[in-house]
Amino acid sequence: VNHVLDHSYGHLLNFLDLRRTVVTCHDLTPLEFEKDDAIKESFRKVVGNLKLATKVIADSQETKRDLIKYFGLPDDKIEVISLGVDPVFHSIDSEEEKQRIRKKFNLPKGKIIFSHGQANLAYKNTEGILRAFIQIALEQPDVYLLRVNSLSVPQTEFLKSAGLIERYVEVANPSDEELAELYNVADVFLAPSFKEGFGLPVLQALACGLPVVISPGGSLEEIAGDCGVYVDPQSTTDMVRGLRGVLS
Repeated sequence: VNHVLDHSYGHLLNFLDLRRTVVTCHDLTPLEFEKDDAIKESFRKVVGNLKLATKVIADSQETKRDLIKYFGLPDDKIEVISLGVDPVFHSIDSEEEKQRIRKKFNLPKGKIIFSHGQANLAYKNTEGILRAFIQIALEQPDVYLLRVNSLSVPQTEFLKSAGLIERYVEVANPSDEELAELYNVADVFLAPSFKEGFGLPVLQALACGLPVVISPGGSLEEIAGDCGVYVDPQSTTDMVRGLRGVLS
């Protein structure tokens, strides 16, 4: 069996024995959020080859719906197989160990909102995350924002203009083991994405026992079920409501 591991290699389907070829599709977010028309059409052309495969594996029901919507793939051609979570992501119960982790990363005392994802991707809603953080940080002087992906220059300037850059903490390029440690010392994970193909960080956070404030209706709700705190990603007020509920 030939297994093409990512939809972005869909062109390989033109050169393989299609009777025994399967391809995994992780997400189709560029079709909704890519602003460069040339890049979008190139992506559409490559992923359009998935119609040739005997079977397509989708990470989520959300991605399956998108495959049907954008490419007309028949329902019975798509199998949904959710991503798993590495055992390194687990809950740490020892307070002594958590204090060691805080010291290791030089984290401040106080409550930590953890959020990560590429800041330049529009569907990650980074500006919305910053607006929600600013509002709740102005209410509560002991709240900090932690990220492992750098903010853009305009996003950084936005925090500076709000007078809250000192309440922002960034840890660069953590290993999976270190990422798991950060989940364990945070107080809430904030991921109000407009769209996700799956949303692995939410699964990792839950595996570490960290509450998640997330968007409803898509793949994130598939992951979190009734464990998630759901907020309107378009509403700063609603995101703050969700954060306030968890932090209190």
